[in-house]
Amino acid sequence: MFGRRGLRWGWFILFILFFITTECSEKEKENVQALITPDIKLSATEFPIGSPLEISYQWMIGSQMTPLQKDYTVFVHFLDQEGKLIFTDDHAPPLPTSQWKPGGRVEYQRTPFIPYTPMVGELKVKVGLYHIESGTRLTLAGKDEGGDRAYLVGKVKLLPEDLNSLPVYKDGWYDLEVVSEDTLKEWIWSQKEAEVSFVNPRRDAILYLRALSPAAYLGSPQQITLYLNDQPLESWQCTSSEDFLRKITIEKERLGRDNWIDIRIEVDKVFIPIEHGEGKDTRELGVKVYNLLLKPASVASVTRR
Repeated sequence: MFGRRGLRWGWFILFILFFITTECSEKEKENVQALITPDIKLSATEFPIGSPLEISYQWMIGSQMTPLQKDYTVFVHFLDQEGKLIFTDDHAPPLPTSQWKPGGRVEYQRTPFIPYTPMVGELKVKVGLYHIESGTRLTLAGKDEGGDRAYLVGKVKLLPEDLNSLPVYKDGWYDLEVVSEDTLKEWIWSQKEAEVSFVNPRRDAILYLRALSPAAYLGSPQQITLYLNDQPLESWQCTSSEDFLRKITIEKERLGRDNWIDIRIEVDKVFIPIEHGEGKDTRELGVKVYNLLLKPASVASVTRR
């Protein structure tokens, strides 16, 4: 009888030791991960709907951190005061997390665009790291308000859209397209030549163009050329069909004195989907434009050429 009772106590003690060891291991793992501190810097604190967000990301890595064995994805959530998700800037960091070194610092910049949402007012910005396959989030250092491993790194205020920065679409464009299940995603295809007009800001400005080239389907690079008031502005080649962002500084003198300025987009070759086995679409497509804006430039952002 005593032997059986002792055996039961032995199993009980082993279970307790296993639980404590596992718990300590998990805590130790979390503490190691908590040596990563996220931070962001924004170019401003207030942004009109539809405008670009200039974000500098920074990840400070403690010298005692055990290197991560997996590559994690960054989630960036912009939430209203009730915690409702308004939009995101989720992305893979340019340096995979499996290559982050103890005692190091990972810094990079991104320029997401605020979607055309009816929401205006203050938003919280929360970031974190998660494994894209399992969904597991890492415990980091910082302010975790909800206990969900989403760390508060800042706030932004959304303002009504700035109509003066938006283009007036003229000749050479197809109809606006919207993803049916997500009205925040929209784009417009250009033809071989397409023209827009902007209100002249009468000061140094930055032209933002976020678009996609169908170069991958064309078998050769696609040449894209922009003209400002019929004068060449910038030209480049696209060799892949990935989203690209061009930020082009335009000095006040080049904008002229008229109330409006004209921007023309030209491509050297077009994509006809039906000829490449892509459905029955017979349109001649130039570039797929997601965002096209002309914003006054801050003094710090202007680089004279």
